[in-house]
Amino acid sequence: MVLSLTRYAKIEKIIAGWEEEFPSDAYVYRGQSRIYSSGTGAAYRRVPSTLLRILPDKKKDCDMKELEARLVSCELPHFPPHTSFFEARTEARHVGHPTGCIDFSNNILAALYFACSNHDQLHGELLFLNISDMPFVPALGQDLLAAPALPQGDTIVVEASHTEYSAYLHSRQSSVLALPQTGYIDFDKSHTRRVFAGNKSLFKDYLEANYISKRTLNAGPPPREAGKARPRIQRRISEGFPRNYEDIERLLRHHDDLVRSSDPYESGKEYYCRGEYEKALECFYAMAQPSSPSRPSRELNLFLASTYLHLCQYQRALAQLKQLPQSAWSDVEYFMAAEGSFYLGDTKAALSNIERARNENPNRPIYHRALVSIAVKANDYDLAEVAAGKSFSSSRNLWDSRRLLAEIARQRKKAK
Repeated sequence: MVLSLTRYAKIEKIIAGWEEEFPSDAYVYRGQSRIYSSGTGAAYRRVPSTLLRILPDKKKDCDMKELEARLVSCELPHFPPHTSFFEARTEARHVGHPTGCIDFSNNILAALYFACSNHDQLHGELLFLNISDMPFVPALGQDLLAAPALPQGDTIVVEASHTEYSAYLHSRQSSVLALPQTGYIDFDKSHTRRVFAGNKSLFKDYLEANYISKRTLNAGPPPREAGKARPRIQRRISEGFPRNYEDIERLLRHHDDLVRSSDPYESGKEYYCRGEYEKALECFYAMAQPSSPSRPSRELNLFLASTYLHLCQYQRALAQLKQLPQSAWSDVEYFMAAEGSFYLGDTKAALSNIERARNENPNRPIYHRALVSIAVKANDYDLAEVAAGKSFSSSRNLWDSRRLLAEIARQRKKAK
């Protein structure tokens, strides 16, 4: 027993040193069971050349980025209208599908588990990513005040989402997804620490004693965890998402056929999901032709309104939404109305609409985050602070909540 405590004391001293050097209010962690010179998103790893040949407008250095975009665009129809690309991307990554994102954790023990989980004869590695000054995706609800031009950096934070649990110090483990613009992150030696192969078994024993295991990280909280666990995020990725290269090839060819469809609505939706909004608009306009197949007016209105918003044609977007009686609006219509009003400078209408969207669907994190942006713009800093506390569940993480609250305080001081 004394020997066990001595071993654990040694392990705890090592971990305490890492936490002191890389505190959780500024860093997130990633564990790898062997040492690599760089980290790469799953969509950027090697794939057969036959798959790359079917990508349109092939570019030498962008094959993997194009592949990721095409795969995620195929999933967008399974999401609510006006779901952003980064929302679909992060949802896909959370359930294990290939994207350009790289997973980090706010819990150093969870990262340490992955550093020790395989390759017992090889040294593992812990990676420390400083995200204190790292920008979020510049979109309403993602970055405070929806800044149109964020500082250019190699890596941005796409999403920080509560996905899994651990019992370490009764804190939940959140997954933080970083998106390197180049497709990979170089591991600077000053931001990595080696996990020696000879210590892996000791670390694993310690982690098991602290309820950190494959079971607790992937299957919910252990029985002894204090507090009530929050539900996992809603899974929207389709059951038919490809799991091998043959499936990917068939899926991409199918969606290429949709672009060439004689049905302008199907072609328009496909262009919309690919982000080709001008072409999507042309197809949706063609729906007005007498020979065009009839479609539910509400669904077409939503796609038209969302397309206008993406093209920054906010007046047209709001006019499109007004064609539907407000009594029939869902959270999606209210969110789009809030976005249009926000960028037109009508903060009062934006505030009213985003609160309605949040009340209709409180489980969509982007609504809470958008409320922060709009409340600050409306000089309602008290509301902004309350909304910040209910933003992403990652607001429980010090680095996220401090960033939000500090920016709110700065804006409050600036307004005086």
